[in-house]
Amino acid sequence: MPQCYFDDHGWELTLGKQIGTGGEGRLFEIADRPDCVAKLYSDMPDAELEEKLQVMIGMKSPQLSQFCAWPQQLIRSDTPNGPLAGFVMPYFRDAVLLRDLLIPSDRIFHFPHLNWKDLVQLAEHLAK
Repeated sequence: MPQCYFDDHGWELTLGKQIGTGGEGRLFEIADRPDCVAKLYSDMPDAELEEKLQVMIGMKSPQLSQFCAWPQQLIRSDTPNGPLAGFVMPYFRDAVLLRDLLIPSDRIFHFPHLNWKDLVQLAEHLAK
């Protein structure tokens, strides 16, 4: 892992402890930004992913940021103009993972009380 990471403003990010890991990379706390986390990719992102993230960042809104860990800023490694390393997103402590609701075996484990009416409402809210 490179020593230095920078956000879109060119400010150096001091990463804290690792708080998660997944198929694409790892999540870290950001030392002076307790409301955000850094997602760092395990593999070097390609130009298509960078373009996708730029579009997503352009779509961010205060409403979306209230309930979704949506990309807020890109993270570059080594220098402020260095290669894409990941992105900054809101930190939702004690959040429910969408996959825990969508994958039937996970949903039954985490939310055994949900019935078909609840699932239809969930689908409606996701569609909106």
